[in-house]
This record gives sequence, structure tokens and C-alpha cells, in this order.
Amino acid sequence: SIWKDDIRIWEEAVSINPETHLPAYNLGIALIRGGEIRRGCDVLARAIELNPLDDLSYSSSGYCYEILGETNTAIGYYSRALEINPENTAALESLEILGKAGIKQ
Repeated sequence: SIWKDDIRIWEEAVSINPETHLPAYNLGIALIRGGEIRRGCDVLARAIELNPLDDLSYSSSGYCYEILGETNTAIGYYSRALEINPENTAALESLEILGKAGIKQ
């Protein structure tokens, strides 16, 4: 059954609605939670293509790249999330943590 887990659910939703942002975003999150980090980053990039003003897709991408150790890329995504929504606390807190770790923003 396709409804066995989150990834399968959102893969099916993306196949039904490939030009809709929310299924792609949710699939990216499910992939990250499932440990498929690189694939999650790729799917979140598609979510950003579909809705370039969604700060949550940017901050989630930042988190994804931070996990992969690609800190400069992560900072770029977090910064863009804050440009779109200055009240995105996840992006703000992540940038503060990276700054405290001695990483230049």
C-alpha cells in the first residue's frame, strides 16, 4: 500500500500534483526525517521552484545543508528565509548558532 509511511504518502501526492508546492515541501521534510538528506534537499529545491516566496522551504533547505556539513550553503538558505520572513525563528536561531560557532554570515 502506498499509504505505509510518510515518504510514500507524499511521493504519491507529488505524482498527483507535480506542480503544487505543498506536496513537494512535505515530501522533502519526510525524506529528511527518514534520513534521506540529500534527496530531501533536492525535493526542497523543487518546492522552492514552485513557490519561491515560501520561507519555510528555504529554512528547511538550510537545515538540510547544515546536516550535510555544507555550512555556507545552509547560511544562504537561512538568510533568504529571513529576507522573505524576518520572523522565521528557525532560520534566525540557526544563523545565530552558526555565528556562535565562528562561521561568518
